[in-house]
Amino acid sequence: GQIRRDWERAKQAKDKVQERLLDCLRRVNGEYSADKLAQIRKQGGSEIYMQLTATKCRAATSWIRDIIMPVGDKPWGLEPTPVADIPVPMQQQIQQEVMQQIQAAAQQGQQMQPDQARQLLMGAIEHVKEQANEAARKAAKAMELEIEDQLTEGHWDDALDLFIEDFVTFPAAILKGPVLRRQNRLGWGNGWEPVKVSEIAPEFERVSPFDFYPSPDATTVDDAAYLIERVRFRRNQLQKLRGVPGYHEEAIDAVLRDFGMGGLRDWILGDSERAKLEGREHEWLSSGDTIDALMYYGSCIGLQLLQHGFDPQQIDPLLEYNIEAILIGGHVIR
Repeated sequence: GQIRRDWERAKQAKDKVQERLLDCLRRVNGEYSADKLAQIRKQGGSEIYMQLTATKCRAATSWIRDIIMPVGDKPWGLEPTPVADIPVPMQQQIQQEVMQQIQAAAQQGQQMQPDQARQLLMGAIEHVKEQANEAARKAAKAMELEIEDQLTEGHWDDALDLFIEDFVTFPAAILKGPVLRRQNRLGWGNGWEPVKVSEIAPEFERVSPFDFYPSPDATTVDDAAYLIERVRFRRNQLQKLRGVPGYHEEAIDAVLRDFGMGGLRDWILGDSERAKLEGREHEWLSSGDTIDALMYYGSCIGLQLLQHGFDPQQIDPLLEYNIEAILIGGHVIR
């Protein structure tokens, strides 16, 4: 009920913004709105649309891609912070080792001056610092490879490419991640036999500004009371969410049972024109294949979580908790 109420408020507050987004899309496509076209025809004016906006957007997109998506390179890296100090237990260990060296020298008849002992101690500390720095550099390099692999497997470049197009076209652009999903990958079994492996991995995606609904009082995503994303699932995508931590298999099965054959589409103002401008004018023919969902980022009181079945040992009924929920029809699947 809370998600539905907030959705209606956010949807109503975004009406004028939706009109602006549609206007941006028309300018890039070089099309007049129906009202504008009727006025031009009424006055007998030219219907030719000079596509200056599209040219500027393509140029801006190319410049940005050259900077943050360089061919054969990446615009980021990891550098470890310098080791400013050594933990006290390690300092004590170093002191003990230096004292043993001093005692060994004394047994051989070599008396070490206080300055020499201090230099020996400082040298040992600096040596340990350099070893720690070298280990940190190797760890950072290994983590770079790990992150780069996750970005590649998670379709980062594709999402960033679409994000850049939104950035130069609309007054807002949204990039989301990491989103945990179940993926099928190639693995190796006994005797190096190739097998299909299913695992949960992070993915990244661009969110269309048309599908993003902040709370009416929001000025940034950080001060919003809640954020709602309109998401579309296919049946196989919902099936892959079974077993992913945080998702409810019973609710997913209920959704597939209720909407699996006929789909679920929540058409709103401007959807048909948006589909036409995005080259998806025949989308309504396949509306039975998709299931609309609302992804909700907000908060609720602990009492609501207890009513939803959360562990009473972990929830205080009077505290406010940040939540992420996915609502499909009347089912909360996450």
